[in-house]
Amino acid sequence: MEDYTNPYKKTAAFWDQAFYQAPDFDPEKPLGFRELEKALQWLGEEKPRVLDFGCGHGRILLCSNKHGVSQGVGVDISKEAVEKGQHIAKKFGLDKNFEFIQGGIPELKKFKDDSFQGVIIFNVLDNLLPDHGKLLIEEIKRLLSPGGKFLLKLNPFLTPREISDNLPNSVPLEDNLFLEQSGLYFWNIPSEKLKNLMAPELTIEKENEINQGPNAPKNRLFFIQKIN
Repeated sequence: MEDYTNPYKKTAAFWDQAFYQAPDFDPEKPLGFRELEKALQWLGEEKPRVLDFGCGHGRILLCSNKHGVSQGVGVDISKEAVEKGQHIAKKFGLDKNFEFIQGGIPELKKFKDDSFQGVIIFNVLDNLLPDHGKLLIEEIKRLLSPGGKFLLKLNPFLTPREISDNLPNSVPLEDNLFLEQSGLYFWNIPSEKLKNLMAPELTIEKENEINQGPNAPKNRLFFIQKIN
């Protein structure tokens, strides 16, 4: 099997450092973005079992519980993030229904078809190499049950001028793929390209923009559903 971890060693180290001293959070408290709360309400309508790929320390996944999500599995490449997620889940009595696993795409292959009724991927797809991103989408198509819902959040699509202004020290690797100074990849995905990646099993029902603050770029939030 291909080694998917090797290209992401710097990614894992980056997030290990970020989550090492991350403070605890209360899953019952609002996220601070009304659009995200509404999106989680949409996801949790049928009390689904949810996969959160690239879950970080689990804030989105664990907060989804108050919106109806009954069970969840978080997968993340960062050991520190996973340990923090496990700690928070246990602290708030959610560890029986929510688990955290360190790893990447190979971990998904351990789950059976139609294992989840919901999927969350926030700002992860565009940090993967394109071939791996396409493989991730194929795994989501396999794992998501018919009629299941998929919340996908991406960075904005940047023009060449915006890339020059916002990522001045990034190294272009191929068309719309950059290596940032932090060691993270940035796959600059146009919305139209995303639609093609989802077809034919997944359909984009709606796209919203999320303003994450005066100094943060607006993110794209896609409401996606698997066709029965």
